[in-house]
Amino acid sequence: MKSTDDHFVVTDAALMEMCKSNTEWEQTLRRSLKHLSSVPSRAHVVLSNGECMTAELSNGMPLTLEAMMSDEKTTWLRNLLVEVAEDRTGPAFELMNANILEANQSAQQQHLNHEANRETLVGLIETFRHTYSAEFLQRLRANGVSEEELVAIVSHAVTEVVNDASMSWPNGTTAALVEARSYTMRWLWLRVEAVTTWLAKGGIENARPDRLTNHEIDNHYVAVASYCDQLLTEDRRAIEKDQRLRTALKLEDPWRVDKKDP
Repeated sequence: MKSTDDHFVVTDAALMEMCKSNTEWEQTLRRSLKHLSSVPSRAHVVLSNGECMTAELSNGMPLTLEAMMSDEKTTWLRNLLVEVAEDRTGPAFELMNANILEANQSAQQQHLNHEANRETLVGLIETFRHTYSAEFLQRLRANGVSEEELVAIVSHAVTEVVNDASMSWPNGTTAALVEARSYTMRWLWLRVEAVTTWLAKGGIENARPDRLTNHEIDNHYVAVASYCDQLLTEDRRAIEKDQRLRTALKLEDPWRVDKKDP
């Protein structure tokens, strides 16, 4: 890492996952941040998924990567990385020690609530099972849909998820967010892609709820990474989503709000 000038963006969700064990969080965190601790001044933290969407939708303007970054969290992470590099416990780790149990309890009730996450996904799958045409679903399950078509279909389906009326937005807000390929639209794209992928497999009846949660959290990683040069992961499913989203962001016509459904 020291041989390049690259900067590294860490998501709030990544830190949450590193620390989800009440007993082993510190060992996991130190191990996960070991390499990054060599370049603390080039590390940045972005706001959580919810904070990003709230900030964007509250003013109807798309976020830039710079606007997503949290100065407060970035300062804290850089201090933490110094403590990791020096193998010591200082103010950054002491702050975590004081808040870890409460933070994990909140995470378990919200982001890491596997059954609630599963129920949400089940509802979305049923919605799109009735939204997509029978012909498309048949080809999808038979592995007869090309990557190009899948990306295009998902890109348009995203524009059906939200609209000005349902969100009580001023006229033209959805179109503007779509045109700008906003963070909200990128995150929604990944959720629709996930639903479509599960439809191709016939459903999620046999899927482990905790794995579904992990896939949902990955969407924040991938959405943020789409603003950057590269997603740093070895997870094959995350890499697939990253490649598909980057392809979608280069498309124009399939994202049209007025285009008919498949």
